[in-house]
Amino acid sequence: MFITIQDYATVCDERELEVLQNADNTIRESAEKVALDEVASYLRTRYDVQKTYSQTGDERNAYLVQIVANIALYYLSKRLPQKMAGQKRAELYDQAIDWLKLVGSGKAMPDLPVATTPDGKPTTGFPVLMDSLPRQKYDW
Repeated sequence: MFITIQDYATVCDERELEVLQNADNTIRESAEKVALDEVASYLRTRYDVQKTYSQTGDERNAYLVQIVANIALYYLSKRLPQKMAGQKRAELYDQAIDWLKLVGSGKAMPDLPVATTPDGKPTTGFPVLMDSLPRQKYDW
């Protein structure tokens, strides 16, 4: 998987992670899958998500790893009673989404594999269809 348990060390401590995942790795792994899907929805138009997620170790974009970890922790924190620890996680989640919106719009450009067309040319983001209406002659 793109993210490992060691990647959480930069965004939370071991005790916090144990509390958030309720000592159950399957809960954390489920939150990671949701986080990866959410991040992919922002990156898919410009970047090759499959290549990005297949990278391991130091090949991965460090900031993207941190973004995925923060989003996964946000979803884990939503499980806590009375939304304990929600404010801090909500702020980090909002920061992550803001950055992903910048990436999706092309205003931030991380070092990720660019999406390509079937013939190997890089895509330019959203496909645009250029067309026009037939010329009008206003002769009555």
